[in-house]
Amino acid sequence: MHGPIARMILSQGKEYQLRNASGGGGRNTPSYSDDGTITGVLESRGMPQTATDSSGTEVETDLEIRAVPEEATLRPAGSADGYPTLLKHPTGAEYRLLDKYLEDAGVTVLTVMED
Repeated sequence: MHGPIARMILSQGKEYQLRNASGGGGRNTPSYSDDGTITGVLESRGMPQTATDSSGTEVETDLEIRAVPEEATLRPAGSADGYPTLLKHPTGAEYRLLDKYLEDAGVTVLTVMED
């Protein structure tokens, strides 16, 4: 059961296309394929937080997507499962997933940086 924040995200959020690395393209240039969608709201925290990107470099970002990812495969940077998930906004902007954590009431917070 979703709480009020999750219901608000589902009713007013944008649909992001998820793209996960699919194996081709070689080590430094993975090929990505569509892997479902999530509904989320992009927010700027106002204060940057530090996260580690897939190359192990510390980066600062203040962007988060609050989402309700029903059955979605989300790979944060540094995951042993491969390259991080790309999230494509309806306007065409792309964001790379750095980290994720669960909030209460069915909401997942995705720390992202513009790609």
